[in-house]
Amino acid sequence: MLVPLDGGVSSDVFRVDLERGPVCVKKALPQLRVTQEWRVSPERSHVEARWLALAGEIGVPAPRLLYEERQGNFLVMEFCESASTWKAQLSQGHANPAFAESTGRVLAQMHGATRGDAELARAFANADLFEELRIDPFLLHCARMTPELADPLLAIAKQTRAEASAVIHGDFSPKNILIGPDGPLIIDAECATWGDPAFDVAFCLTHLLLKSHWRPDASDALIGDARKFVAGYFDHAKEDRKAVDARTSRLVAALLLARVDGKSPVEYLDENGRTFVRRIAYDWIANGPATVDDLINEWKQRRNAE
Repeated sequence: MLVPLDGGVSSDVFRVDLERGPVCVKKALPQLRVTQEWRVSPERSHVEARWLALAGEIGVPAPRLLYEERQGNFLVMEFCESASTWKAQLSQGHANPAFAESTGRVLAQMHGATRGDAELARAFANADLFEELRIDPFLLHCARMTPELADPLLAIAKQTRAEASAVIHGDFSPKNILIGPDGPLIIDAECATWGDPAFDVAFCLTHLLLKSHWRPDASDALIGDARKFVAGYFDHAKEDRKAVDARTSRLVAALLLARVDGKSPVEYLDENGRTFVRRIAYDWIANGPATVDDLINEWKQRRNAE
């Protein structure tokens, strides 16, 4: 029995019921499911396979890879029967500070276990793929569409490329974090690369802030989750906090704009929501908070003033 699952914008995903039990089959798409043209090599499925193998080696919770078909660009993975996504929980306005903290801790574990490893730097030398999937459609696209912010956006892109020091997930967002019985379970690492750890922190934090605006009835609680995620990360990270903090703040500003005006905008904000986010992003890209704590505090103040 073949049952289609939500594969987001990048893949076809199915549950396949076998005699021994269900498995998950995932096939990368050459054209992503967005309104604009966005073609990326489906060989990125091999990147995800490498990351799943690495996750198993370093103890990062992720589905077990069962089979890879490189010619057909598809994977067969362990099926996570009862897990739902963190995004689904957040979309209902349900805060979960303990889970948020543990998610930050898992991310710090991944970065710390791979930091400075020359062999992994070669194995995950996917800068071209990361450029196609993240730098160009998120940062450079906004620079092209917003000439008045082009210089700082291009500077953020340049710094992100230059600060590679560990294996990063590249798509570390609540939709790719399952709520398992023992805590977070990380999926969908098609963008994994040797990159800047600040990108993963900023990518997830951006989504948590956006969810807090989407659900005004639970805004303060969801902002609390954002604080716990950041604390969980920096309490366990081996990176220099001051440097990563500053880069994370700059990236959040850029990614907020990308999530409303990039090639893959979030689907849940209305026009008023997009205007609010765009206004903050413009202010922060030009001259934003110096630290993540200051950024979250200012977001909360402006969110509550709406």
